[in-house]
Amino acid sequence: MASAVHLAEGRPGAAAEALEPVADEQPACAVGAARARLAAGDRDAALRLLDAVTARGSAGPAVTVRAALVRAQAAHAAGDVATARGLLAQTLREARREKLRRPFLEAGPGSGLSWPRNPCGDWPRAGSCRGPCRAAIRAPPRPGRRRSSWSG
Repeated sequence: MASAVHLAEGRPGAAAEALEPVADEQPACAVGAARARLAAGDRDAALRLLDAVTARGSAGPAVTVRAALVRAQAAHAAGDVATARGLLAQTLREARREKLRRPFLEAGPGSGLSWPRNPCGDWPRAGSCRGPCRAAIRAPPRPGRRRSSWSG
């Protein structure tokens, strides 16, 4: 909780320092520390923390979605728009499958990190979508209705 306050108040270094002592034991704390390090401008340290989480392989979907969002933000910060969009599409698919929304709220405005105004760029809007983004942005069917082309 203290790390979230530090980050919200514009002290990402303090946020990272609050989380890093337990980052080895808690994958969620490692992802939080990575987010704080990225907000502080230390992209390499953020990616090292995320790599350690991935190497352990013990994180659940809520943590892996958050980690992928931080990776997407790191790619965007480095100017690698294609990688950022690919990670965002992957993250949207996994979050949709697991019905996760909070990671996107946490990564939005006030997170200490910046996103482009339209992170999906020229992706088509739902309803007119074609290609690889289709599964990432289409809404699931309403309960009680079946959509034959929906595979979720």
